[in-house]
Amino acid sequence: VSTNHLNFGKPRVCPACLREHSVWWAVWDLCLLAACPIHRCLLLDQCPGCKTTLARQRPAVHECRCSFDLRTRVSARVNTDLVAINAVIYRAAGLSPGILAEEDINRCDFPPELAGLTLGSLLALFRWGGSFGHENIQRRGRQHLTRTDLNVAIQVAQTAVSLLGNWPHGLRAALK
Repeated sequence: VSTNHLNFGKPRVCPACLREHSVWWAVWDLCLLAACPIHRCLLLDQCPGCKTTLARQRPAVHECRCSFDLRTRVSARVNTDLVAINAVIYRAAGLSPGILAEEDINRCDFPPELAGLTLGSLLALFRWGGSFGHENIQRRGRQHLTRTDLNVAIQVAQTAVSLLGNWPHGLRAALK
């Protein structure tokens, strides 16, 4: 994966994953990952306690610099489309997204060729497709997206689903 696909500035975590394993999964550092397909929730990129962006250097992987325990946070649930597109990223990264997320992937009816793409190629496709019709994201795409905001990642994912879901009808509708 090229550095263009990494989220250097705004680290993200899944509180439910932290409750289970208290480790920082490298997949969370991908700039377009917005949700945990295993727990079907949004990732956190700021501390609910002090409202600041999470820092990479913290007292513990599950603890903010302000001492807030991130494991205690219940994250917002996400829709099945967002789960599905993030599950495809998990799969490409070599992780199992879980049975329910696999069902969401099947329901979206993505092109079968997605399964054969490398993680870097998949992220490039999602970035390109997800920025379709969004000038502000396209402009940022010319620069390195090293500080991708969580809301931008969500927006890119939702647009990518609208283009790639129900293949090829979604793409044809967007082109019209």
